[in-house]
Amino acid sequence: MKDWSANMRPRFLEISKIITAGKPFKPDNSNTDQYLTMIAFELRNLQSVNQLKAPKPELFTGWFEMTKVQGTLLWKTPLYKRHPFSVPFQKLVKTAYHLAVDEIEDAVRKYGIEHRDAHFGNVMFTMQGDQPVKAHLFDWGIAVRMKWDGRYYIRGEDIIVWGDSEQGAKYTPEEFKVLDDLDGKDGIRGEHETRKTLHNSGGR
Repeated sequence: MKDWSANMRPRFLEISKIITAGKPFKPDNSNTDQYLTMIAFELRNLQSVNQLKAPKPELFTGWFEMTKVQGTLLWKTPLYKRHPFSVPFQKLVKTAYHLAVDEIEDAVRKYGIEHRDAHFGNVMFTMQGDQPVKAHLFDWGIAVRMKWDGRYYIRGEDIIVWGDSEQGAKYTPEEFKVLDDLDGKDGIRGEHETRKTLHNSGGR
């Protein structure tokens, strides 16, 4: 990482220990502290969802390697290449959207992590012919702790500097799906933004 220097390591380890434990941590106003906090979140989240290949956060010295997420980006599917704005492709988008939302929920229940930045540039799909059958999320840099208690999705104690932390906020499954549907910051953008998302993400 180009901005990393060895003298940052003690402060990074201090921040990482707090964040990994799921305790609230608020960086100071310095660029360095905020930079180290973002790295600590990224590594914790990748480790939580089994996408951190190396090293362990406590051994971080300025580099890390992620596991490769398998699948196909939406704008690289055969149907998009052939008929990007056809009715069949719009049906594909609808299916992909719901698969991605399901994957966001599954990640909370399985790993205790809410993605918060899921758009079609951050989701790969397993395809069967022209149709997606499974979504795979990546880019967990701004994800936060969240748990499912059998009735509510509950945000953890993470304090983030790039948005509203909403610590302890509770959502029913129905409310969580609405959050995913309407809030471009926290969930996957609604279908009405599909063309804009594909364009901005590289699907031209």
